[in-house]
Amino acid sequence: MEEINKRISISILALWRDAAPYINDAFRMLEGLEDTHPDIDFEYYFYENDSKDGTAEKLHGFIYSGRKGHLKKETLNRPKMKSSIRGERMIMMADYRNRLLNFARPITTDYALLWDSDVVFEMDSIKKHLYYAQELKDFSLLCPNIRQPISCQMGGSAKDSYYDVLALRDLSGVQSMYWSDNPFFDEDDRNKYDKGEPVKVLSGFGGFAFTKGDLMNKAWWDSNGGLEHWHLCEKLSSFGAIYFLPDLRTRIRSLPDNYNEEGMADILDYQNKMLNLTSWERGMVENRLTGGEWRLK
Repeated sequence: MEEINKRISISILALWRDAAPYINDAFRMLEGLEDTHPDIDFEYYFYENDSKDGTAEKLHGFIYSGRKGHLKKETLNRPKMKSSIRGERMIMMADYRNRLLNFARPITTDYALLWDSDVVFEMDSIKKHLYYAQELKDFSLLCPNIRQPISCQMGGSAKDSYYDVLALRDLSGVQSMYWSDNPFFDEDDRNKYDKGEPVKVLSGFGGFAFTKGDLMNKAWWDSNGGLEHWHLCEKLSSFGAIYFLPDLRTRIRSLPDNYNEEGMADILDYQNKMLNLTSWERGMVENRLTGGEWRLK
C-alpha cells in the first residue's frame, strides 16, 4: 500500500448517548489516529442527546482541549431504543444524524468519516480508506466490513460474521446474508469478496463509512420507517459509486442487542434457497419483499 504524501483533512462525525461503558476506549482510538497520522488534520463534530451518565461532559473535555471541532448537546427527552428494525427508531436515527450534519455544515475538509461511536476500528483503517479513495476515483461512499462475534452459519469457517446486513444491498437491491462471513448472494460479488476486492453496491454503511467532505453538504439521511442509510446512499449515488471493502474490517463490541437464535434455521434455509437462484430471480424476490424500492440506474 502506497504512503499518502499530500496533507489532508478529515471531519469525524459521530452520535453519542449514554456512552460511559465505551467512551474512554473510543477516545483512545481517536487519539491513536492522531498519533498514527500526524500528517492528517482531524476535525470532530459530535452530537449528544439525553445522556444521564456524564457523556456530554466527557465529550466537551475531549473536543475542547485544543482540537478542531465542536460539540452539540440537546435534551429532547426521547426514549432510548436498542438496535432494532422498528420504523420509529429509524425515523429518530435519521433525525439525530441530520441534526449532527446540519450542525457540522458547511463541511470544508477533504473527507468525512461517518462513525458510529460504539464501533471499534483499527489504526490502519483511515489509511485503507484513503488508499481506496485514490484508487476508486468514482466513489461517493466507502463502507467497511463490520463484524459481529457470531460464527459463520452459511458453510464458512470464520469465527465471526458480517453485521450490518440491513444496510448492505447489492446492485439488484438484494439484502445481504445474516450470520455469514461472505454476506453476498451474487456469484461475482462473492468472488470479489473472497479476493478482497472492492464490491460495488446499491447501499451500505457499516458504522465507519468514508465519503468526500463536500458531498455531505449535498446529501442527508431520511426515513419513512425504513433504514435511514438507504436514503443517504440514494443521494450519494447521484455523485458516484458506493463500494463495500472486504479487507477493511471493523467490529461491534458485543453481541447485537436484537440477536436471537430463535428462527435462525428458517432464515438460513431461506438464504440457501436464495443462493441457488439467478441474480435476476433474486432481484424479483427482493422486489416483491420491498415493494419495488429504488434501484441503481
